[in-house]
Amino acid sequence: MRTIQGIFFDLGWTLETPKSGDWFLTDCFNEYVPEKVRLRISPTDWQDAMQTGHAYMSRTHLLHGLQEEEDNFTVFYQIITSFFPETRLSETDARAIAHDRTYNYDNYVPIESTIATLQKLKDMGYKLGVISDTYPSVVPQLIDMGIDSFFDCFTYSCDLGVLKPNSRMYQDALEKMHLPASSLLFVDDIPANLEAAASFGIHPVLSLAKPGSKPDERFPYINEPAEIFSLLKQYDR
Repeated sequence: MRTIQGIFFDLGWTLETPKSGDWFLTDCFNEYVPEKVRLRISPTDWQDAMQTGHAYMSRTHLLHGLQEEEDNFTVFYQIITSFFPETRLSETDARAIAHDRTYNYDNYVPIESTIATLQKLKDMGYKLGVISDTYPSVVPQLIDMGIDSFFDCFTYSCDLGVLKPNSRMYQDALEKMHLPASSLLFVDDIPANLEAAASFGIHPVLSLAKPGSKPDERFPYINEPAEIFSLLKQYDR
């Protein structure tokens, strides 16, 4: 029997990337608030605005559908731009950006080897799951991307109201996968999330798909999804 029987994947910077380079500042946002305008704001002040916006999104993360997602992002965009007169958005404009963030699946791009890798893993008999900090729109997004059918189970933060590395995310995923933790890999781009997975006995793998990412000596790593096959061979030696 193979040592590894199943694989959990994160989504962002593991299987897919944001078209704009940022999960929150989409192309639509950049049309309303161009980067040249944001560059007139000090990086520290802009970081403070983003942290305030993200804090709101974390507090209100338990979501029950696409409309709630759009509503939350509307508030988020108003929060981050309200700090500065030159970027302040009306509710109408903030909602237009939030609507695009929720319903425009062209904002998300699969990494080149994602689809072929998932197909091959399924053909080889591996069970596949998702553990992701995300929003309700991920469901139609993965359908639109053509990869939803590859997965046996999904653990989404918006369904639980918590974010990784909260233990509930891993407990939920293990309950759904129905395999021993010792027989599972988890691929994610954030070391803290991998540390939490390892505490459950899941084998951690670091994704370096995000530009500028660096290896961490604590974890094996892959640069893109297709490299998972070489790693799997090492577990079965």
